[in-house]
Amino acid sequence: MLVLSKLPDNDLLIVVDTAPATDIGNTPYMSSEVPRTEDSRTENVIIDLNAFESPNTVIHIRVGSMFRQKSVLKKAIYMLALNSSFELVTVRSNLTSFDIRCKDPSCPWYLRASVFKKSDIWIVRKFTDTHLCSVDVVKNDHKQATSSIVSECTKLIFKTNDKASCRPSNVINYMKIHHGVNISYDKAWRGREIALNSIRDTPEDSYAMLSAFSDALIRNNPGIKNFMQKTEQESKDQKEQLTDTLHNSRRKSIERRKACRQRKTTVQQRLWKINRLWKNQKGRYGRKTKGVQTAEN
Repeated sequence: MLVLSKLPDNDLLIVVDTAPATDIGNTPYMSSEVPRTEDSRTENVIIDLNAFESPNTVIHIRVGSMFRQKSVLKKAIYMLALNSSFELVTVRSNLTSFDIRCKDPSCPWYLRASVFKKSDIWIVRKFTDTHLCSVDVVKNDHKQATSSIVSECTKLIFKTNDKASCRPSNVINYMKIHHGVNISYDKAWRGREIALNSIRDTPEDSYAMLSAFSDALIRNNPGIKNFMQKTEQESKDQKEQLTDTLHNSRRKSIERRKACRQRKTTVQQRLWKINRLWKNQKGRYGRKTKGVQTAEN
């Protein structure tokens, strides 16, 4: 039996194949040898992160499915749960095994995976893909709709459409319309940041590439080195000229303040002399003269 999740054109397509584990002829993944990484329905496929990078990607989950890392396995399972509108609960998770079941205790949905022969490859050992719980319900906040999964859902939209709006509100609406999940603004913002950083790189990564870009530019354009040296010298001259201008301006400002202080001191000395000369002089009615009052003021 083949179950297809109904998704829009730009989403990942998770395919769940429930062939019984005892049917070795229809289950090529049960071979004891390490499978070959060939993209074919009849050949063994090891699923890695590259499977999530292109639109309309088909990811098969069945007994014997192999994944490059545990994180890839969890991402595929979480995408399946999100697209099929049911939540999961982790039963056991350690370095060698991973068991997960449906959130509803009465539902028989169950998956068990473990490490393949002490390698980094994980293989699905048991898988019961039968749901008895209701799945056609819009969740307020899907447990598997983490910021990483939200970024995977929206990354392909940003990658295929450069003019797509990148606001968190658009991510919230997209997840509600296409996946039937209501997510918080904070989760939408973090998912958007993860998606954009994976597509455009972070500012730190871009800055780290400047040195290599400059070296490649000089190698491919020999004449640009002289131009860059000339530009650097001009920039240095402009910097020195600006520094001299600032120093001259500061020196003139100091000289002006010094001249103001000298004029103030001279005026104060003159007023003091006037006050000394007219201090004991009185007017006709026993009051100090107008000049003395002015000097004291």
